[in-house]
Amino acid sequence: MAAKEDVILEAKEIRVQFNSIDGLVRAVNDVSFELKKGETLGVVGESGCGKSVTAMTILRIVPIPPGEITSGEIFFQGQDLLKISEDKMRKIRGDDISMIFQEPMTSLNPVFTIGFQLSEILKLHRNMSTKEALKESTAMLKYCGIPRAEEVVNEYPFALSGGMKQRAMIAMALACNPRVLIADEPTTALDVTIQAQIMELMKKLQADFNSGILFITHDLGVIAEMADRVIVMYTGHIVEEAAVEDLFETPLHPYTIGLMNSKPDLYLEEKRLNVVRGSVPNLTDVPPGCSFHPRCDYATEQCRHEKPSLTEYKSKRKVRCWVVDEGMLDD
Repeated sequence: MAAKEDVILEAKEIRVQFNSIDGLVRAVNDVSFELKKGETLGVVGESGCGKSVTAMTILRIVPIPPGEITSGEIFFQGQDLLKISEDKMRKIRGDDISMIFQEPMTSLNPVFTIGFQLSEILKLHRNMSTKEALKESTAMLKYCGIPRAEEVVNEYPFALSGGMKQRAMIAMALACNPRVLIADEPTTALDVTIQAQIMELMKKLQADFNSGILFITHDLGVIAEMADRVIVMYTGHIVEEAAVEDLFETPLHPYTIGLMNSKPDLYLEEKRLNVVRGSVPNLTDVPPGCSFHPRCDYATEQCRHEKPSLTEYKSKRKVRCWVVDEGMLDD
């Protein structure tokens, strides 16, 4: 465990649920983690596993109703973000904690210029004049690698390519030098060349500002490139947590093993990919016991009826699995 002075963000037993016409959706269940200064914590899992809702909970932007944060604590600079007033939270959002949203095409307002949207952040959090904010906005666009920044600052989002929109989103997220950056699928829908450029940019920004990054993705290749530690989520639970090297060398949870085995390998002669059979269950009807047991090749009767807890397993790793406890997946 990291020394507490190094921990910039600490989440404890977060629970979030949504009321839907089909029933109660428990999107996040007892999620706890720590993020250190200058560290990148990867969050990986299939769609519907609670990754984005966890990020939205940190910023308190879960839509209420139908959403509800039922329990938990999120500590940042000695204060619980779930207990402070909305006015205080508004000052933290975009300033101390920023977020790069999953889809820049829909996150940027189409009726305002890039410069206007960037300037609003600086005027709100840094009390800059319109002229100062526009000048700083241009400098941030240049810093994020956007060519013709003096022209782009006056353009509307539709005039930019997907990669440039994403860079503009990053510029907005980093305008106030945040201490925590949440990146929700920042490389989705970008070609591999632009993906590599975006990842290099984020590494540079982290090195310059010593920010902690919560990096959410379903792409294990991106996780291997970006993360220091990784948490794997399934049906709103953390099922495994480990240093990135340990996770890739010896994945422990059957779900993690399935994700690893489903990666394409250019050197394998077999053309058919391995897959994790089945799909993520409807969160209004999660199976009893271990929620992964209907898809698991190692499931036992205990897995079908008893819910495992997240426990430490050797060298500070954590895993939520009865099978690992019994040693069935050991080397």
